Amino acid sequence: MEISETITISELASKFSLSRSTLLYYDRIGLLRPNKRTSTGHRRYEQEDYERLRLICALRKVGLSLQDVIMLLDEFTEPIQVRKMLQKRSMEVVHEMKLLEKQNLVLTDMISKLKHLKNSSQMVRNIWLMFRFADCEACSVKTEEATKIK
Repeated sequence: MEISETITISELASKFSLSRSTLLYYDRIGLLRPNKRTSTGHRRYEQEDYERLRLICALRKVGLSLQDVIMLLDEFTEPIQVRKMLQKRSMEVVHEMKLLEKQNLVLTDMISKLKHLKNSSQMVRNIWLMFRFADCEACSVKTEEATKIK
């Protein structure tokens, strides 16, 4: 997208589905400072600001913190620094995916065990037992023990 003229903070925010206060915060922390202001002090954003915000949003979507985004855009001068940061985030995502998979296994196991229950008192007791013994590190073994206790 090309910006032929400068745009207001609200116009820029709406192009990225962000709030005006988000852009004010980005300005305050030095992440996105507009190059121009009106005579009354209103922020005016140019194409360069638009492109920077587009990159900020892309980096946030992959899970980088604002601190990491600032480092990546303003402090890193070598490609290896950027690569290391992105590799670190990639490893974090892989770890998060493994944790989510384990959580999903516990949930799937609990759902299948609840199918045979006849009344709500059985359900509450079984849910409590399953949560008590459902450890994401050994979910299949402990949830089986929980259902055998009844």
